[in-house]
Amino acid sequence: MAAAELAGALRLNLVFYEPRARRVFRSRQNPLDLYKDEEIKRRYRFLPATILFVTNVIAHLICHGSTRNRALSPLQQVLSP
Repeated sequence: MAAAELAGALRLNLVFYEPRARRVFRSRQNPLDLYKDEEIKRRYRFLPATILFVTNVIAHLICHGSTRNRALSPLQQVLSP
């Protein structure tokens, strides 16, 4: 490859380079601890006891083996929109 072609290729790479977007980490507090029963019922349409029951039934199916990449807990997955 000629020096002029190499310089042109390097220039193209610099023109189209886009920096990565910053990662955003949201708070992962337990909504069952944050809100009263009435607010939980209004937000999720289930009582806290029902949410915990469903989570316990399916936890083994949705549980991650590690916490790599800040994996969500089964309860957080059930309550995610």
